[in-house]
Amino acid sequence: MRKNIIIFLAIISGFIIFKADFCLALNNPENPSVSDIGEAKATLKWSWSENGGTIKQFKVLYKEEGALVWTTRYPMAGNGNIEYKLMGLFENTTYHWRIKAEAQNPANDSNFVDGPDFATIQAQAPPPPPEENGGVLKFFTSLENPLGQDNFWDAMNAASNFLVLAAFIIAPILIIYSAFLMIFATGDAAKINKAKSIITWTLVALALTLSAKMLPGIIKEIFIN
Repeated sequence: MRKNIIIFLAIISGFIIFKADFCLALNNPENPSVSDIGEAKATLKWSWSENGGTIKQFKVLYKEEGALVWTTRYPMAGNGNIEYKLMGLFENTTYHWRIKAEAQNPANDSNFVDGPDFATIQAQAPPPPPEENGGVLKFFTSLENPLGQDNFWDAMNAASNFLVLAAFIIAPILIIYSAFLMIFATGDAAKINKAKSIITWTLVALALTLSAKMLPGIIKEIFIN
């Protein structure tokens, strides 16, 4: 009898300790809204409250009206009223978006909540440059974010995605070129060795590029999570 009581208490204690991680789904984001809409930007807003679950980050999906593929962003976890600025949007375009809270255990993610649609504004024609100093025109230019991202992690992801795309375009070309070198080498050892060297270094560069793709996630995991 005493043994049964001890086992029962152990089960109850384990249930209390691990209940949050295994059974507690995260609350849904609430009150989604959009503000500060410009030609190529918009600020997404929502509120979220903790309920004992372990949140990892938020997941935002957005796309232009009529598009089939969603673009994904991962705002950092927060509690209360939260804002996230989207950059690099198309002018005079309607967008749909949705958001959910992601848990450490994916089974405990919240449901997606649809935010209100919004439309970016039409760009205005730039005013003519002023005439100064007897008709000499002065032009003022400003640098814009070439990656269209608003934080360091999104910029790293965009750069690594570009490198991977470039690698998968260039690598097959180099391998085909090496194959032609071998075919027309006609026993020339120098040409055969050159073709082998090109293939070897192409595969090494491709492996390094794929490793770089994982680098932003590794750095984020070390310094943030």
